[in-house]
Amino acid sequence: MIEAYTTVDWLRISGKMPNRLTDMLPQMIDISRYERIKPLPYYTHACKLNPGGRIDWNEANSTQGALVTYSGADLSSCEAYGIDKTYLVEHAANRADLRVTRIDLAIDVLGVEDAPNDVMQEWAEGRVKTRAREVNQIHGYCKQMKRTGNTVYVGASREAENYCRVYNKGAQKKLDMLWSRIEMELKGDKAGIAARAVAGVGVAPTAAAALFRYVDCPSLEWWKMLHEILPLATKNLMAGENHNKKQSTWLMTQALPAVEKAIAEDNQAVIERILMSIKKWDNWSV
Repeated sequence: MIEAYTTVDWLRISGKMPNRLTDMLPQMIDISRYERIKPLPYYTHACKLNPGGRIDWNEANSTQGALVTYSGADLSSCEAYGIDKTYLVEHAANRADLRVTRIDLAIDVLGVEDAPNDVMQEWAEGRVKTRAREVNQIHGYCKQMKRTGNTVYVGASREAENYCRVYNKGAQKKLDMLWSRIEMELKGDKAGIAARAVAGVGVAPTAAAALFRYVDCPSLEWWKMLHEILPLATKNLMAGENHNKKQSTWLMTQALPAVEKAIAEDNQAVIERILMSIKKWDNWSV
């Protein structure tokens, strides 16, 4: 029997240049004003964030806006300080002045011996269901030519809105354990859709919906187990641009099911957060 766990592994947020840079940030995240770092291309300034992350901006072009980035290590640092990763996603997803431009959703699979090779073999034999045109495999080696990694990439370009990678996380961490990771890297409109889904129904059903909509390996026994282990999501959770262009679809497929679940569990905090996010839509109708 395998085990599966989900998490957010990367988050990037853009927004108009605020009066104060801290206006872009949620509570408990602050700018480390004495830790200037090299800015990303096309930006002029950058600072580290405490307890994790970075913010980049362009003082020569205020119309460019600012960019907040949390890498996987940054998110882990935030979590160590008691800042939930989902909270960071919700903060950006529920604000009309911010846009999530990239989000990585990871599924950690324990108990599978060689997940990357399994997926590559399925592709070679024509059993992978995906819209991707290419699947590539890369092996990593140290100076002594000992294998240090094995990664399969599903997708022709990392610039695409959907991109998937399957790799041996145990080998990457130099741990003697059967630990594979499946990551969905979502950009553009798909990133915004996924962020709102995470805010509405959580990481696990969103990660499952994003993965199985993009790639599926129905002949692999352990992959079929993922369908059973991961929470079921509404059918259209990651479909099209409905979430950011048709508010009524977002309400029906994300907000309302989440509210119903929260009511059943008497979770007033979740109910209040969802209702607040609904109110932020300017011209919504059902």
